[in-house]
Amino acid sequence: MAETPPVKPSLIGLYVRNYIANFSGNFIILLLNFFTPLSAYEDWQKTLSEGHWVVIPFALISIFTLVTLLQRLVQQPISDVLKKIQSKEKPAPGFHLELTLRLFF
Repeated sequence: MAETPPVKPSLIGLYVRNYIANFSGNFIILLLNFFTPLSAYEDWQKTLSEGHWVVIPFALISIFTLVTLLQRLVQQPISDVLKKIQSKEKPAPGFHLELTLRLFF
């Protein structure tokens, strides 16, 4: 019987779920903005017509970049452990503590 090669663990699914969650959150905000009262919309329209719309793309790009960096910060140790398990190495002592602390800070 032929042996099947071990499955290589990957965190790409987590990144994809994160981006889907971000886009769906922005879509929900868009829907909420669509159903807001007209007076609030008029205030926004006045603000945007004064040239403050430039801030919106910058803010969205900044938020997506920040979320991606924070996600990488949290998931990098997990990825390192998965690679060590795959190569049959043992993690360094105290690595679990570092992993736990990184999740909280």
